[in-house]
Amino acid sequence: MNGSPVKTRLLTRAARCWAFVSQSVLTTLASRPPARVSVQTRAGRCWAFVSRAVHTTLASRPLALLSTQTRAGWCCTFVSRKVHTTLASRPPALLSAQIRAGRCWTFVSRAVLTTLASRPPARVSAQTRAGRCCTFVSQSVLTTLASRPRARVSAQIRAGWCCTFVSRKVHTTLASRPPARVSAGFHATRLLTRAAQCLAFVAFVASADAQNCDSIAKLALPDVTITQAASVPAGKFTFPGGRNAVEVPAFCRVAGTIKPEVSFEIWMPERWNKKLLTVGNGGLAGTISYGAMVAPLSKGYATSSTDTGHKADNDGHWAAGHMERVIDFAHRAVHVTTQADKAILAAFYGNSPAHAYFSGCSQGGQEAMTEAQRYPRDYDGIVAGDPANNWVHHYVGAHLWITLAMQKDAYIPASKIPALAEAVNNACDALDGIKDGILNDPRKCHFDPASIQCKNGDAPNCLTAPQVDAVRKIYQGGRTPEGDQIFPGIVPGGEAGPGGWARWIAGSGPGESGHAGLGLPFLRYVLFENPDWDYHSFRYARVNGVDSDVDFADHKLGPIFTNMNPDLGAFQAGGGKMIHYHGWSDPDISPLNSVNYYESVMAKMGGLSETKRFYRLFMVPGMQHCTGGPGPATFDMVEALDQWVEHGNAPEQIIASHATAGKVDRTRPLCPFPQEARWKGTGSSDQAENFVCVQP
Repeated sequence: MNGSPVKTRLLTRAARCWAFVSQSVLTTLASRPPARVSVQTRAGRCWAFVSRAVHTTLASRPLALLSTQTRAGWCCTFVSRKVHTTLASRPPALLSAQIRAGRCWTFVSRAVLTTLASRPPARVSAQTRAGRCCTFVSQSVLTTLASRPRARVSAQIRAGWCCTFVSRKVHTTLASRPPARVSAGFHATRLLTRAAQCLAFVAFVASADAQNCDSIAKLALPDVTITQAASVPAGKFTFPGGRNAVEVPAFCRVAGTIKPEVSFEIWMPERWNKKLLTVGNGGLAGTISYGAMVAPLSKGYATSSTDTGHKADNDGHWAAGHMERVIDFAHRAVHVTTQADKAILAAFYGNSPAHAYFSGCSQGGQEAMTEAQRYPRDYDGIVAGDPANNWVHHYVGAHLWITLAMQKDAYIPASKIPALAEAVNNACDALDGIKDGILNDPRKCHFDPASIQCKNGDAPNCLTAPQVDAVRKIYQGGRTPEGDQIFPGIVPGGEAGPGGWARWIAGSGPGESGHAGLGLPFLRYVLFENPDWDYHSFRYARVNGVDSDVDFADHKLGPIFTNMNPDLGAFQAGGGKMIHYHGWSDPDISPLNSVNYYESVMAKMGGLSETKRFYRLFMVPGMQHCTGGPGPATFDMVEALDQWVEHGNAPEQIIASHATAGKVDRTRPLCPFPQEARWKGTGSSDQAENFVCVQP
């Protein structure tokens, strides 16, 4: 592209989608005298970048009249001859990087970038280097878009293609002619009209959004029925079951069912970041996790959730006589929902997601492990929090075991839990060098509950002998009479607080705790399928060669629910990345379950150095079940996962925070297991920068 600026402008007018504009037209657009129009504009760069004042004017228009792409810089790839030449002469990796860095600002999809990056500079068409299409797309892409109806073209525009694909006629003309043969005789006003169709989107975009969302209701997918498809405007939105309205961006809300009874919703934002994030459930599920969908939607994710195939809380009635519901709940529902989600996204946006992520805690952590082990190609990245992946053993070796330990005289009322918590902290809090109410690694704490045994009778600040025995059983964890561990015990630390032992272990009375509330309905209706089953009758022992009830549970439900397979080879081979976290003070699911599983994966997958290439465990000191507790328990695992999947930045630490009355009062780094955070010895122990991750 040798020549003077005048020739450059002629090439611009001859070759670009709609920049066949004269100085007078630029002057009109800029509403400024020619002298005020920037030199860069006259030299052939993006003529929309005329001045800050013009940008300010454009950016102040209503969203309905001006797209995000418009506010971001209109068609910002009308770069000068110099820039084109530089880009064309660089290796494809650098070319792609420069495109992502902002040379081509029209939100090109990963597919297009990948195509360009795989071609040598010489293969990048001359038409592209001349600047005809502002997204550097190939002629095949232009042809594809040109052959689609206007509504589909608009969808592609909103999904991130070049905003100058304005009509089939223009596309056909441009796609079929090289730059030299594109007529320079188009009238500027005609082209500007077509440009305005694309850049301003005017009312058409708003109506097309609604029409495109509504059209999803007619989408035909195997075994899927779309029950709702409606546009939700930006602003206040109250989701089902929500107490208060929350602020949301504009999105397309789609609800559906998958045979036999799996309900799901997917929310697709108007400004999509090209990623899917599915959120998990808690307890025995039975509801869509609407509350967990709001935050990722606001960050640009298409976000999804399922009720896992039944509608109920934690009463278990839904499972009686319905093994298909049990299977859906155990593993199938999330998988089939994921398949439906991806098909709906492709239909709505015209593109499949560049990345798909799953994030869940507790039952959601179990779902996360299910996906990694049973359906390893569903997701590129997974966040698994406090997972109940050893599901059956957790129910018989923790929920039921702890409920049985807290019977009759052994029952510890909630009023005594603070005394127990104080005794644990007095014995073990300072082991990590800081007395802050947090046990950095409770495995190092060898607290004996007999240290607070009552001397005479009973009292509020001590434990009776039966109560001491109950605490020991809880720390010990479920075991068979032969001494075989069924499920690891709860570790010392984090007994106090609303998410501690008072809720999960004491409750309002024997058989009325959090463990009982989750465990007994499942065992009654899913395992034994008997509404009159008495939990006191559970047999942990084998008698005269007859299987125990633990054996019965393993045979009946283990193949459906248990996700303890250490072989994650298929997930790793597909490029998957997983961040697994667990609160050291979890009084529901023992954190030792996560430690044991991670160590089994290390043994299977080639040791720590190989495992941490795709899978990292972060233990969270002082965090109770999924949230809360004395330690910093607020963090963004999804952002860390996204950085790992997209950019290869494996998390070396993740900053967690703790707040009181809404004000952050402590931060601390979470370290990849087996490392732990150690105070440097100087500076505040409430600030993360004063800690380092070290081997224990």
